[in-house]
Amino acid sequence: SLGVSRAELDRFASIYHENHFALTWNHAATLNRLGIGEDLPKLARVIELLYRANIHHLDSLFGDVLDAIASRDLMKESLIVFTADHGEVLYRESATFKWTHSMLLDHEVLGVPLIIHAPNLASASSRHAGVTRSIDVFPTMAGLSNIELPSDRGIQGVELGGSLTDDSASGDLRAYSHTTVLVKMVFRQMYQKRHRGNWLEARRFFPDEKVDHIWVAVRVGDEWFKHRKLEDGSWTTQAFDLDADPDANRDRFDPTNTRHIEVRDDLLAYKAMLVRTHGERRKRAIENRMSDQQEREMLRGLGYIQ
Repeated sequence: SLGVSRAELDRFASIYHENHFALTWNHAATLNRLGIGEDLPKLARVIELLYRANIHHLDSLFGDVLDAIASRDLMKESLIVFTADHGEVLYRESATFKWTHSMLLDHEVLGVPLIIHAPNLASASSRHAGVTRSIDVFPTMAGLSNIELPSDRGIQGVELGGSLTDDSASGDLRAYSHTTVLVKMVFRQMYQKRHRGNWLEARRFFPDEKVDHIWVAVRVGDEWFKHRKLEDGSWTTQAFDLDADPDANRDRFDPTNTRHIEVRDDLLAYKAMLVRTHGERRKRAIENRMSDQQEREMLRGLGYIQ
C-alpha cells in the first residue's frame, strides 16, 4: 500500500514542486503558510514515494547496462563499480533541513553505496564493515584491474580491493567532509527580495560568503563526528553512534572522553587547514584574474558567446 490516495499523491506532489526551496530552507514557516499541519506525514510520504520512484528508474537503467554486459558474456571479464556523489535527506524530525542534500553534512547525504563486482572475486559476496571514501574508488579500480599507479602523481585514496575479502585490509580510515562556501548565485538568491523569504532558516547558519561558516565532519567506523553551528550562532562538536542510533538523534559527545577530544581537535585542525587553503587559492585567483575583455574573448573562442 502506498499509504496515500492518488488524489493525495497528485496534490502533495504539486505542493512540493511549487514550494521546494521554501519547504527546505524555511520549513516551519512554510508549513504554516500552506496550512499543512496534520497532513505533514502525508506530504512526507508523497515526497518519499517520488524519491523512491527516481531510485527505481535509476536501478532500471543500471540494470539495462548489466544486462548488456551479461548478454555479451562479459560478466567474468568486467569490473563493475556502482557508487554515488551524495544521498538525500527526506523527512526526519531531527534534521535541520528536510528534502535536500543540504549544506549541513547529514549522514544520509554522506552515506553513499559502494558496490563492486570484480572478475577475480566473482564468487565472493561480502559486506565491508569499514569506512570507504570517494577518493578510494579510483585506486581500488586500478588495483583490481592490476594497474600500477605512478607514485609521483599525487593520487589520493587507498586501494580497497583486499577489503572485499578481509576487512582489516583497509585499516582505520577516516572519511572527512565539509560544507561549501556559498556560491555567488545561491548567495544572491538568498538575499533577493522575491526569494529571501524562502531562505530565512538557512541564513541563520550562512549569513554571508565567508569561509569561516563552513562545517566539518568525519566518519570513524560507525561513529560520526560533526563540528557545526547551532541556531543561536555558537559552535559545538557532536558525536553519534550510527550503529546504535541510525537516525543520529542522540548526541553522545563527551568532553571528558579523551578520544572524543582527540577527534574534535582533529576536526578543528581540518577546518583551519581548509580556511587557510581557501584564502591562499582566492588570493591566487585574484592575482591571476582575467580582464573582462580577456574573459569575453575566451568565452567567444569556446562558442559560449558571439
